[in-house]
Amino acid sequence: MGKASDKLAVLGIEGKVDESFGPLVSKWLDGGSDGKSQRLAQLCALYRLEPHSIGHLRYQLFHRTAAAILEAKRFKSDTAILIVQSFCPKSTGLDDASAFFNAIGLPGLGAGKLLGPQPFDGVELWVGWANDSATSNVTYPIDISHP
Repeated sequence: MGKASDKLAVLGIEGKVDESFGPLVSKWLDGGSDGKSQRLAQLCALYRLEPHSIGHLRYQLFHRTAAAILEAKRFKSDTAILIVQSFCPKSTGLDDASAFFNAIGLPGLGAGKLLGPQPFDGVELWVGWANDSATSNVTYPIDISHP
């Protein structure tokens, strides 16, 4: 929780090194239960996506992004921010994150960029990608200042 300008905001951080954002939706659903299908249908409704068109996207991004949005709603905030903090010099996962955020209406993800807002169920979503490795300078897509 924090403030963005004069608004309460929920900030979610997803830390990554060189691992993926989990299985593709098509693999995650393969042999799955009715519960998985129902969960995915709810996520697709939130993002205004058709379930048959998302098999190439990574499931973890659906889940993590929804968590930020739902937490914002829970705390009666109209702003959710999700930052992927990459500790990989090769930015492993950037292409997958870009594909997901593009699919939900936030194209152009890259290091040091904050994209948004995009409204989902009464919450404005912002997303970003921050690079950090032992051999590079730290870059943050948001200027964090204290009054």
